[in-house]
Amino acid sequence: MKRPLKVILGTNALVILAGALLTPIWAIYVEGIGGDILTAGFAYAIFLIVAGVVIVVFGKLEDKIKRKDLVVVVSYAIMGVGFFCYLLVKSPWQLFIVQAIIGLGEAIYIPALNALYDRFIEEKKAASQWGSWDGMIYIVAGVAAISGAVIADYLGFSMLFIAMGCFCLLSALGMLILPKNKFQKWSKRKS
Repeated sequence: MKRPLKVILGTNALVILAGALLTPIWAIYVEGIGGDILTAGFAYAIFLIVAGVVIVVFGKLEDKIKRKDLVVVVSYAIMGVGFFCYLLVKSPWQLFIVQAIIGLGEAIYIPALNALYDRFIEEKKAASQWGSWDGMIYIVAGVAAISGAVIADYLGFSMLFIAMGCFCLLSALGMLILPKNKFQKWSKRKS
């Protein structure tokens, strides 16, 4: 597997880990800020709808951007800021805004990251390399599910949110390991 694929897998694993830390205990968090089951559903819907709409728009825009790696760096940072913003949430309305920010960050990075990953796939290993991608998502999300519960139980939600934000910022820094010429050098086709 080419080094850029490893970097992309590793940085995205941290982002997946960050987001999945909260997933199994989402309803407990929402209840803690004064929300109920409808708040939890509405907040998650905001994240999904913002991400869904923006991903279509940014997918088209990112076709014209040569430095997709920098798009990923910026979007990872946006997600990190969004996760840190959970520390400030005191009401459902604030949660809705934070969910929109995180949805925006996710929507911006997905088309660019998928395009980067695809660029480095080796034709004869396409199935196994996409299998590594999908397997990473499930494994990391599974590890995050129990880890998030343990962190929140023993250290509280604040520490969980700090960890989530830090993982995204580490991912942004990780994407900067490979300068532009390395991405182009190992690319099977230029953007």
